[in-house]
Amino acid sequence: EEMARARYGTGVGLAQEIVKLQAEIAMTEARRLQREQIRAELVVAINTLRDRPGTTPVRRGPGEQLYEGPLDLDALRSRAAVLRPEVGEAGAEIEAAEIRVTLADQKSRPDLTFGLTYGWVDRRDDAAGRLQPPEGNGDDILGVSIGTSIPLWAESLEAATQEAVERKMASAEMKRAILGEIEGGLVNALRSIPLLREQLDLFEKTLLVQSEESLRLAELAYAAGTVGALDLLDAE
Repeated sequence: EEMARARYGTGVGLAQEIVKLQAEIAMTEARRLQREQIRAELVVAINTLRDRPGTTPVRRGPGEQLYEGPLDLDALRSRAAVLRPEVGEAGAEIEAAEIRVTLADQKSRPDLTFGLTYGWVDRRDDAAGRLQPPEGNGDDILGVSIGTSIPLWAESLEAATQEAVERKMASAEMKRAILGEIEGGLVNALRSIPLLREQLDLFEKTLLVQSEESLRLAELAYAAGTVGALDLLDAE
């Protein structure tokens, strides 16, 4: 923009170049702000997956490179099932639901209890006890008890059992949905990775090389005065 102003001040350049450059600066700033917003959302998403606060900085490690090894769907599926906390949560919900079903089923059945008590009794050694010992003096006490409980509210107990079964089914469905989501994500990723590698190769080996050569030629032409600032901007 400073160059275009200088050229315009000397009567060589056009005011159109200055206006277009200013508009390009404003649009570039708008794109930068948009990228910053996208980056902030991605940082929150990454920290959520890592179970960390959303404001934790996310940085690339030193020497980070693209993974070029084989991609095994079965191994990735097993690893994801272990690392995803939602899968463990769903499994715990299923186990809890199974316990509820067992307890509800037990409550709907008659309950029979047995009891056994034993009391140790010492003989009386006082004077009165020795003169007139009571009947069964020193005999230990053994007691046996039997009890039963019959569930009377059958409908209520049946409803509790049905509720426990429904919770178990809901937990199993939640786990199935999570595993299905993992499966779909992995399949999409495995299909996309080869295409992304081809795109990166195209950018690095062809498009970037052509663009850099085009920019170099435009800079030479601009230095020679054969093209204007707008042509140089387009080349950049």
